[in-house]
Amino acid sequence: MTMIQSRTSRAYARALYGASLEQQCLEPVSADMIGIEKAVRSSIPMSRFLRDYSVGRQSRGRALDRFFQSRVSPLTSRFLEFLEQRRRMGILPGICESFLELCRKMAGIRKVRLVSALPMDEGQAIELTALIRKRVGAPMELVTDVKPALGGGFTVQVEDTLYDWSVAGALRVLRQKLGAGKG
Repeated sequence: MTMIQSRTSRAYARALYGASLEQQCLEPVSADMIGIEKAVRSSIPMSRFLRDYSVGRQSRGRALDRFFQSRVSPLTSRFLEFLEQRRRMGILPGICESFLELCRKMAGIRKVRLVSALPMDEGQAIELTALIRKRVGAPMELVTDVKPALGGGFTVQVEDTLYDWSVAGALRVLRQKLGAGKG
C-alpha cells in the first residue's frame, strides 16, 4: 500500500469510527470490518475485483450488493456504497485494518503477535499467553502464527516492540557480535 493510500485509509477509517459512535453502532460496524477484512484478504479474486474498475458500474454495484448487502449493518452498507461511488473500494482492506486498529487504541487494547517455530500444544499456548498478559499489563488482542524459519523458539511483538527468543534471532545476534569483533 502506498503512503497516500495508507493516509487515505486512515482518514476513511476515522470517519467511519466517528459515524459509528454517533449512531451508537460501533459493535456491529466493528464486526463488519473484521468479517470484510478476512473475506477480502482470503480471496484473491475478491481483492482484485475491488481494485478493478474496468467492470461497469451497474455490474459492480450488483456484485457488491450480492456480496455485502445482507451481511453488514446499515451504516457499513452506506459506507461501502460511498466508497464505491468514489472508486475507493481498492483500499477497503486498509480501511478495515485502520478502523480495527483505532478501535483497539480507543479501548486500550494492545495488539500482540506471537510467532513460534512449531505449532504449540494447548498447554504451551495457555502458559505463554498468561506470561504475555502479565508482561503487557493491559487488555490485549493476541494473534498467533507459525514460522518454521525461526528454527526454534518464538517471537513476541507487542505493538512496535519485538522480543525475540528464537534460534534465528540468537544466531543473528551472534553474527553481529562476531562481525563487530573483526576490527
